[in-house]
Formats: sequence, structure tokens, C-alpha cells
Amino acid sequence: MVFDARFCILETYQSSHIMHAMNNQRQMKFSTRMLMVLTPVGVLIGLYEAWHLAGGLVVLLAAQILVMAAAATALVRTIRRESK
Repeated sequence: MVFDARFCILETYQSSHIMHAMNNQRQMKFSTRMLMVLTPVGVLIGLYEAWHLAGGLVVLLAAQILVMAAAATALVRTIRRESK
């Protein structure tokens, strides 16, 4: 089997046109739902694997995640409050 770059580029070009033809709002709704479900699941799996790898250091990792979540929440609340 020989790699043909022209086919790869053509396939990517055709795929991008198909994606642009889709309804963007429907695509965003699906993407948002998928991100809202898969992100916390991925974080939990990562914490579980970190526990096996580093033991007690996972507590520091969890604390860092909580601090980042608090910062993001504060930022969103500030933006919403100022936009009113």
C-alpha cells in the first residue's frame, strides 16, 4: 500500500465542506452536551489513575483542580454581573 498525499488532502477538503454544510447550531448543541459529560468523566479517570501512580499527591492535584474551577466560576459570575 502506497501513501498518496493527494487523496489525504482531497479527503480532508471534502470532509470540511460536509462539516460546513451541517447546521452549526445543531452541531454546537451536540458538542456542548458531549463536553459537559466527557470532561468530568475524564477528570475523574485521571484522578483515579493519578492515585495509582502517585498516591497521596492526587490530593494536591484535586486541590489544584478545585482552585481552577473556583477561578473560572468567579470569572463567569463577574462577567455576567457586569453585563447586566
